Amino acid sequence: MCDHWATLYHDQAMNEQIEKTPLALGLADVGTITSEKKRSSIKLLKFNGIAPTIENVAKGKYPLVKNLYFVLRKEQISANAQEFISFVQSKEGAEILKAHNYLAVDTENKK
Repeated sequence: MCDHWATLYHDQAMNEQIEKTPLALGLADVGTITSEKKRSSIKLLKFNGIAPTIENVAKGKYPLVKNLYFVLRKEQISANAQEFISFVQSKEGAEILKAHNYLAVDTENKK
């Protein structure tokens, strides 16, 4: 590890390092930052004048996003896993994701 930079592979570790390092700059997950219990002191920066809000991401205005996927072999999905995937893709699941600053997939238009 270098004195000037670090590579961290988990959102919580990145957020902790950013918070304790003065003038730090890092890539972090907005949902993780805003949903942690202690309310992070991390300042979210605008990109080209656009704030990283769920609305701006949904409208395609904020370009710095990461997609999260479930990658499974169809023939090996357990009933519990299928139930979880169905819940995540449901209206109730989408509301929970949105409440935590994540954008749900529009499953009706993405077949």
